[in-house]
Amino acid sequence: MSLASIIIPVYNYELYLAEAIQSALDQSFPDKEVIVVNDGSSDGSGAVAEGFGDAIRYVSQDRGGNGSARNLGARMSKGDYVSFLDADDRLYPTKVAREVALLEADPQLDGVRSLVREFISPEVSEEDRTRVRAAHDVIPGLLHYGTMRRAAFDRIGGFTTDLQLAVGVDFSARWVDLGLNSELVEEVLVERRLHGNNNWSRESTRRSDLAMAVKASLERRRKAARPPAEGREE
Repeated sequence: MSLASIIIPVYNYELYLAEAIQSALDQSFPDKEVIVVNDGSSDGSGAVAEGFGDAIRYVSQDRGGNGSARNLGARMSKGDYVSFLDADDRLYPTKVAREVALLEADPQLDGVRSLVREFISPEVSEEDRTRVRAAHDVIPGLLHYGTMRRAAFDRIGGFTTDLQLAVGVDFSARWVDLGLNSELVEEVLVERRLHGNNNWSRESTRRSDLAMAVKASLERRRKAARPPAEGREE
């Protein structure tokens, strides 16, 4: 059976990390490895990860951003299939098995993603809940919430390290721009936690990253559609 790698980048999420790691270890898919990349956390995230011992592979790096941490985990991984899990989220036990089964059934499929259920974290007080954006019941997950073939990840070249806020959006845009195939499983297989300190919240000063990701995708498409100049090979 093929190996699946589940990569968890973490930055100052000691409160949620153990639950994320356990949800990865609890996957029904038997041949898996769980890799945790500590992206320069200043809290107890490293101690939480180390507490799992040999059940996971753990590495720490200086703060490089979410994309950098994911890329390091991918370089460390040995799996034929690669999945990513944010350190404040959690997986349903059948998530990886369900997605890998679809990939193995269709050799033309590059990646599989599922529906994501959002929830407000239980420790958030009633007062603070008014400052956390309302949770959507169920939304389609971006590609980095799913499982992909390693060849597809390598073809994209990993996650951008130039952005903070829109790393997943940029990855999905480059996936589409390269013509890679994906399928959406109409099942909830991931739970996304909202707690007021999510990456998109604490990186609010980088909202322009989303516009930059969209602009970069449009530029790639413009170049791809441009006919070669007469007398010049491209």
